[in-house]
Amino acid sequence: MGGGHALLFTRDIHKSVSVAEGAGHRCLPIVIAESWGGKLEDLACKHFVYIRANPNQVSKIEPVLMQELEKIIDVFKSVS
Repeated sequence: MGGGHALLFTRDIHKSVSVAEGAGHRCLPIVIAESWGGKLEDLACKHFVYIRANPNQVSKIEPVLMQELEKIIDVFKSVS
């Protein structure tokens, strides 16, 4: 969430994905945050999930996460 933590979080995601993809791994970042301004579209991976919600509200997040994962189920099926 806000302040410098969001910038560190964004930098860490970008670096982690870049290193993993560079090593030949596939990444699927999942970000759950109420107010985050990062740009997942700029990541070195094709797919990601961003849910704008309080990560502590598990009962509200769970059905939304399931819907988002169902949208990209083919990504999981293609992993060998």
